[in-house]
Amino acid sequence: MNLNAVSLLAIILLLLQAAACSQNCYFPDAMDQIAPDWICDANESTDITAVGFAEHSAAGFSFMKQMAAANARQQLANKLNRQSLKPLSNTELINTQMLQSTTSPNGNLYVLIGFKDAR
Repeated sequence: MNLNAVSLLAIILLLLQAAACSQNCYFPDAMDQIAPDWICDANESTDITAVGFAEHSAAGFSFMKQMAAANARQQLANKLNRQSLKPLSNTELINTQMLQSTTSPNGNLYVLIGFKDAR
């Protein structure tokens, strides 16, 4: 095998390894657009976090942020209720904060909510 063939084989192997290691995350409302990893990983991780969603609204970004945060807190309460004997409500999640946020290409808002010491 000559040096060019070995180099080409090495490049192909590196590309295959990189593709296997990085699973692309896509926006649920724009499946052809890559999203931040936390959108896909938050609900499956062991971190005490959850992702919330709000559709684009004429009421404005602040309203969307409140709706997405409320949705995330509900998701977080459900996640914790599955792990606990004592059910929680959204009002008991007062120490949570917005850790990340992003807008999809369609104008919808995604937020990551977690406890202050979660990240």
